[in-house]
Amino acid sequence: MSQIKLPGKPGEFLDYTLTLPQKAWTSDTLVIYLHGFASHQKGEKVVYLRNRFVELGAACLAFDHRGHGNSSGTMKELTITRNLEDIDTLIKAEGAGFKQRILVGSSMGGQTAAWYAARRPDLITANLLIAPGFRFLPSRLKELGTKGLKKLKTEGQI
Repeated sequence: MSQIKLPGKPGEFLDYTLTLPQKAWTSDTLVIYLHGFASHQKGEKVVYLRNRFVELGAACLAFDHRGHGNSSGTMKELTITRNLEDIDTLIKAEGAGFKQRILVGSSMGGQTAAWYAARRPDLITANLLIAPGFRFLPSRLKELGTKGLKKLKTEGQI
Protein backbone atom coordinates (compact mmCIF):
# COMPACT_ATOMS: atom_id res chain seq x y z
CA MET A 1 0.00 0.00 0.00
CA SER A 2 1.07 3.57 -0.66
CA GLN A 3 0.08 6.94 0.66
CA ILE A 4 -0.44 10.22 -1.12
CA LYS A 5 -0.59 13.55 0.67
CA LEU A 6 -3.63 15.68 -0.10
CA PRO A 7 -2.66 19.05 -1.54
CA GLY A 8 -3.59 22.01 0.64
CA LYS A 9 -4.61 19.73 3.52
CA PRO A 10 -1.69 19.46 5.98
CA GLY A 11 -1.44 16.04 7.58
CA GLU A 12 -4.17 14.52 5.40
CA PHE A 13 -3.44 11.57 3.13
CA LEU A 14 -5.05 8.73 1.22
CA ASP A 15 -3.92 5.15 1.58
CA TYR A 16 -4.12 3.28 -1.73
CA THR A 17 -3.01 0.21 -3.64
CA LEU A 18 -2.25 0.25 -7.36
CA THR A 19 -2.13 -3.24 -8.87
CA LEU A 20 -0.73 -3.58 -12.37
CA PRO A 21 -1.33 -6.54 -14.68
CA GLN A 22 1.67 -8.69 -15.59
CA LYS A 23 1.95 -6.95 -18.95
CA ALA A 24 1.53 -3.48 -17.44
CA TRP A 25 3.25 -1.73 -20.32
CA THR A 26 0.32 -2.67 -22.60
CA SER A 27 -2.46 -1.61 -20.25
CA ASP A 28 -4.24 1.61 -21.11
CA THR A 29 -7.15 1.01 -18.71
CA LEU A 30 -7.31 1.89 -15.02
CA VAL A 31 -10.18 0.63 -12.88
CA ILE A 32 -10.68 2.71 -9.74
CA TYR A 33 -12.67 1.00 -6.99
CA LEU A 34 -14.74 3.20 -4.64
CA HIS A 35 -15.80 1.38 -1.49
CA GLY A 36 -18.99 1.82 0.49
CA PHE A 37 -19.75 3.62 3.75
CA ALA A 38 -17.73 2.28 6.70
CA SER A 39 -15.80 -0.06 4.38
CA HIS A 40 -12.21 -0.05 3.08
CA GLN A 41 -9.95 -1.17 0.25
CA LYS A 42 -9.28 -4.62 1.74
CA GLY A 43 -12.87 -5.87 1.63
CA GLU A 44 -13.79 -9.13 -0.14
CA LYS A 45 -15.58 -7.35 -2.98
CA VAL A 46 -12.59 -5.12 -3.68
CA VAL A 47 -10.13 -8.01 -3.66
CA TYR A 48 -12.32 -10.17 -5.92
CA LEU A 49 -12.96 -7.42 -8.48
CA ARG A 50 -9.33 -6.24 -8.44
CA ASN A 51 -8.13 -9.77 -9.21
CA ARG A 52 -10.64 -10.18 -12.07
CA PHE A 53 -9.80 -6.83 -13.69
CA VAL A 54 -6.06 -7.43 -13.40
CA GLU A 55 -6.51 -10.89 -15.00
CA LEU A 56 -8.25 -9.13 -17.89
CA GLY A 57 -5.26 -6.82 -18.32
CA ALA A 58 -6.45 -3.65 -16.58
CA ALA A 59 -4.62 -1.84 -13.80
CA CYS A 60 -6.67 -1.49 -10.63
CA LEU A 61 -6.52 1.24 -8.00
CA ALA A 62 -8.27 0.74 -4.67
CA PHE A 63 -8.10 3.23 -1.82
CA ASP A 64 -9.57 4.21 1.50
CA HIS A 65 -11.65 7.37 1.43
CA ARG A 66 -10.72 9.77 4.23
CA GLY A 67 -12.16 8.60 7.52
CA HIS A 68 -12.02 4.97 6.35
CA GLY A 69 -9.38 2.24 6.58
CA ASN A 70 -5.83 3.57 6.80
CA SER A 71 -6.46 7.02 5.31
CA SER A 72 -6.46 10.12 7.50
CA GLY A 73 -9.59 11.88 8.71
CA THR A 74 -12.69 10.85 10.58
CA MET A 75 -16.15 9.62 9.62
CA LYS A 76 -17.56 12.75 11.24
CA GLU A 77 -15.98 14.83 8.44
CA LEU A 78 -17.38 12.64 5.65
CA THR A 79 -18.99 14.45 2.70
CA ILE A 80 -19.55 13.57 -0.94
CA THR A 81 -17.54 16.67 -1.86
CA ARG A 82 -14.59 15.32 0.10
CA ASN A 83 -14.97 11.93 -1.63
CA LEU A 84 -14.89 13.69 -5.02
CA GLU A 85 -11.69 15.50 -3.98
CA ASP A 86 -10.17 12.11 -3.09
CA ILE A 87 -10.83 10.81 -6.62
CA ASP A 88 -9.41 13.97 -8.20
CA THR A 89 -6.21 13.59 -6.19
CA LEU A 90 -5.75 9.96 -7.18
CA ILE A 91 -6.49 10.50 -10.86
CA LYS A 92 -3.92 13.31 -10.99
CA ALA A 93 -1.31 11.26 -9.12
CA GLU A 94 -1.80 7.76 -10.52
CA GLY A 95 -4.36 7.86 -13.31
CA ALA A 96 -2.99 10.48 -15.68
CA GLY A 97 -1.10 7.98 -17.86
CA PHE A 98 -4.14 5.85 -18.66
CA LYS A 99 -6.35 6.43 -21.71
CA GLN A 100 -9.39 4.84 -20.09
CA ARG A 101 -10.54 5.23 -16.49
CA ILE A 102 -13.41 3.14 -15.21
CA LEU A 103 -15.02 3.83 -11.83
CA VAL A 104 -16.46 0.86 -9.96
CA GLY A 105 -18.44 1.99 -6.94
CA SER A 106 -20.35 0.11 -4.29
CA SER A 107 -23.05 1.76 -2.16
CA MET A 108 -21.61 5.16 -1.08
CA GLY A 109 -18.88 4.54 -3.66
CA GLY A 110 -21.53 4.05 -6.33
CA GLN A 111 -23.13 7.38 -5.49
CA THR A 112 -19.70 9.03 -5.51
CA ALA A 113 -18.77 7.40 -8.85
CA ALA A 114 -21.98 8.63 -10.48
CA TRP A 115 -21.43 12.19 -9.22
CA TYR A 116 -17.79 12.20 -10.30
CA ALA A 117 -18.52 10.89 -13.81
CA ALA A 118 -21.32 13.44 -14.24
CA ARG A 119 -18.97 16.26 -13.19
CA ARG A 120 -15.90 15.02 -15.09
CA PRO A 121 -17.06 13.06 -18.16
CA ASP A 122 -13.79 14.01 -19.86
CA LEU A 123 -11.88 11.83 -17.37
CA ILE A 124 -14.16 8.81 -17.00
CA THR A 125 -14.77 6.22 -19.73
CA ALA A 126 -17.34 4.12 -17.88
CA ASN A 127 -19.03 3.49 -14.53
CA LEU A 128 -20.01 0.24 -12.89
CA LEU A 129 -22.36 0.92 -9.98
CA ILE A 130 -23.08 -1.77 -7.40
CA ALA A 131 -26.15 -0.91 -5.28
CA PRO A 132 -25.41 2.84 -5.43
CA GLY A 133 -26.40 4.70 -2.27
CA PHE A 134 -28.52 7.37 -3.95
CA ARG A 135 -31.04 7.29 -1.09
CA PHE A 136 -28.50 6.78 1.70
CA LEU A 137 -29.25 9.96 3.67
CA PRO A 138 -33.07 9.79 3.49
CA SER A 139 -32.93 6.10 4.42
CA ARG A 140 -30.68 6.77 7.42
CA LEU A 141 -32.85 9.64 8.64
CA LYS A 142 -35.97 7.45 8.37
CA GLU A 143 -34.25 4.69 10.37
CA LEU A 144 -33.47 7.15 13.17
CA GLY A 145 -37.14 7.79 13.83
CA THR A 146 -38.51 10.76 15.76
CA LYS A 147 -36.42 10.15 18.88
CA GLY A 148 -33.17 9.69 16.93
CA LEU A 149 -33.80 12.78 14.79
CA LYS A 150 -34.43 14.86 17.91
CA LYS A 151 -31.15 13.61 19.41
CA LEU A 152 -29.29 14.37 16.16
CA LYS A 153 -30.66 17.92 16.04
CA THR A 154 -29.89 18.52 19.74
CA GLU A 155 -26.44 16.93 19.92
CA GLY A 156 -25.30 17.28 16.31
CA GLN A 157 -24.23 13.64 16.06
CA ILE A 158 -25.29 10.09 16.80
